[in-house]
Amino acid sequence: MKRLFGLILVTFMLFGFSANAQTKSTKDESSIKTKIEVYYFHGDRKCKTCIEVGRISEEYLKKEYAKQMKAGIAFFKELNFEDKENAKIVKELEVSGSALFVRKIENGKVSAKDLTGTAFVWALANPSKVEAALEKELKILK
Repeated sequence: MKRLFGLILVTFMLFGFSANAQTKSTKDESSIKTKIEVYYFHGDRKCKTCIEVGRISEEYLKKEYAKQMKAGIAFFKELNFEDKENAKIVKELEVSGSALFVRKIENGKVSAKDLTGTAFVWALANPSKVEAALEKELKILK
């Protein structure tokens, strides 16, 4: 009986800590009015198209959104989806291969836009289409 009581107590404590952590995360993001995160995911190996998607995206943000990046309301991050340290964001965005995502936080609400199709189709043939897709998602910061 003591074991059962102890197990129930530990379960409630863990649930309480988990709920508190989720609430804290929501509060942290809700204090930010608008923030945009651009994630370029790749595997251990990158093909020519993968390299270009990352390069185009990063350069576009640095060129067009330098002030916002400096202010911390926009950023670009290149992540290996195979690294365990990136598992949380990979799971959140449901990444299973090379990808390009724009994650927005607007008035505490989090949303994500998958630009993978556009980015990987046009990176080599017409990079301006990749930039246009990014601009469509980022223009709220201007």
